[in-house]
Amino acid sequence: MTQFQLTENALDKMKNNEVQDPVLQILQIKQSNTTPPKYAAMISDGTQLTWGYFNREFTQMFEEKKIKLYTVISVSSFFSRVLPKRGLIYLISQMTIVGQADKMIGNPKSQRQQPNNQNQQQNQNQNQNQNQNQPQNQPQNQPQNQPQNQQQNQQQNQLNQNQQQNQQQNKFNQNQQQNLNQNQQQNRNQNQQLNQQQKSFNQNQQQNVNQRISRPITQGGEHSVTPISGIENFLYGQFTLRVRVTFKSDKRNFRNNKGQLFNADLIDEEGEEIRITFFNDQVEKYYDYLEKGKAYYVSGVAVRQANKAFSPLKNDNELSANSNTLIEACSDENLPYHNFNFDPIDQILVCNPGKFVSVLAIVKQVGQLQDIPTKNRGMTKKLSVLIGDQSGAVIEVTFWGDRANNLKIPTDTEKGYVLALRGSKVGNFNNTNNLSIVSSTQIFHNPEFGPIVHDLRKWWQSGGKDQKTNSLMRSGRSLPENWHIDEEKKTLSAIEEENLGANNPKGDTMFVRATLTHLSRTDRLYYPSCPNCKKKVQEQGGGWFCFKCQQQMNSPQYRYTMTINLADHTGSYQVSVFSPHAEDLIGMQCDQIRNLKEVQGDDSKFQEIMKNAEFKMGSWALKIQENEYEGKSRKKCTLLDFHLMDDFKAASQILLKEIQQYL
Repeated sequence: MTQFQLTENALDKMKNNEVQDPVLQILQIKQSNTTPPKYAAMISDGTQLTWGYFNREFTQMFEEKKIKLYTVISVSSFFSRVLPKRGLIYLISQMTIVGQADKMIGNPKSQRQQPNNQNQQQNQNQNQNQNQNQPQNQPQNQPQNQPQNQQQNQQQNQLNQNQQQNQQQNKFNQNQQQNLNQNQQQNRNQNQQLNQQQKSFNQNQQQNVNQRISRPITQGGEHSVTPISGIENFLYGQFTLRVRVTFKSDKRNFRNNKGQLFNADLIDEEGEEIRITFFNDQVEKYYDYLEKGKAYYVSGVAVRQANKAFSPLKNDNELSANSNTLIEACSDENLPYHNFNFDPIDQILVCNPGKFVSVLAIVKQVGQLQDIPTKNRGMTKKLSVLIGDQSGAVIEVTFWGDRANNLKIPTDTEKGYVLALRGSKVGNFNNTNNLSIVSSTQIFHNPEFGPIVHDLRKWWQSGGKDQKTNSLMRSGRSLPENWHIDEEKKTLSAIEEENLGANNPKGDTMFVRATLTHLSRTDRLYYPSCPNCKKKVQEQGGGWFCFKCQQQMNSPQYRYTMTINLADHTGSYQVSVFSPHAEDLIGMQCDQIRNLKEVQGDDSKFQEIMKNAEFKMGSWALKIQENEYEGKSRKKCTLLDFHLMDDFKAASQILLKEIQQYL
């Protein structure tokens, strides 16, 4: 069996960084209640033990039982901290597993568990007292021929001894009670002294904070710096960060106007980022003092779980400033300015709405600046920009308010205008993902980020600007450009047989080869919509009114909302079709069809157009979702894209590929 040698007196040597790669043993493991969980363990060097706290990167090793009871580890990077209740602990950021022992090595003891001399003396006194209280052995049975008066004398002597012992016991108890009362009084006095010292310490610390904030601070003194990756909730703010401010928001008022706040994003030397929020009094102290791009020491902050609905950073934690917070200016040596992780647009199109993403792309189209009504019956500016990247996908980005009004992007996009967005929010409209610029979004115009920008411009000049955008991108589904040829086709019966859409809230995508057998001709073929939000409008006061935009208009924009029937050899299915796919099927704009049907009243021409769109075979991309209606589940099928087989060359390629599968 493998014998492991722990580093002698490693825990004492780790206090002063006098040991490298100490070998320790895991003796007890605890898991936090946070999500994802964090782990702490009692670590031993064979003679002493204390608590060690592990970074989240080791969480999977604990969950997979790679680190468990009696595991021997080698610690290569650690930080020491003193906690109020647990004393000296170690924050372990890097370590390796040496092996697995089958029992505890050595006889480690915690210094907190070693009794002092006073406790030992008290225990001895109690043991003596217990011995005295035990009943004495009874006298042995005397012979029957012993005189009776001698027995009575012995009994009297025994009684006198018992009375004397009881008197001694009472006197001892009285002394013990007096000692106990004196100890309690001493403890009360000590607690009062500690409270006074703590109060005095807090006052001095607050005075130091006020003095440092009231004047410019330069770097001075030595700081024990903790990386952002080492921040954990159990540290109670007893750490110091050395960071650069990469973003600072404007001041914002609470909804009840009873306070204000602002936040800032920080980055450390390792490129890790975290957000800090300031409230009320801290806003007044630090808002003008903190500057974007400057470096600071930050200490005395609270750690809490980040709210992902408002934070664009990857960190699961965030910081909150309080009265004990201290911020000092420092040198910015080796501190980066940014840490970008750009998301490809084709992945953004299929991610969940509400997520914050960063994107590096080229502007393909700039829309018109519009005035949009707000909920409080005011007006704001809106500007939509279409961007694309090497993934071949495009997405619409919406700018609001002053950012829309002040956005300076040339309308001529031939040369390739690069736009970098950090912390833009993913939204969804009409089953299409889009991006919105929020208050915390950082915008970079034609940035110089090195090779990544060079490769993007090279793609644009070498054919990216002439690349045709896949129509599927308009539906929010990033499917292969040749899906109608390459993707496996299913039959319509698979919708029910495989119960598609039942286990996926966003719906399942399927591809079928079928024939359009019928196209609806009811009055619900189209609807009047708002040109801005595409929602249905109501006729009101001689015009049309959009309740979402709170805007009156002379005439609406009509959009298709129709139903078609698709059929193959296994059955048929109803499919919902919307603009712009409906225009491609019918071959006419919705306004033209309405004018033909309702204004001109030419029903025969209308029927002819609809009939010509029927009985066409093609490949169809469908999205299947399961919804609940009046207590019953039903499936909804929506058209994502289609390719008609009117191109015999393309149809022949599909048939040849399917034949080759059987050869």
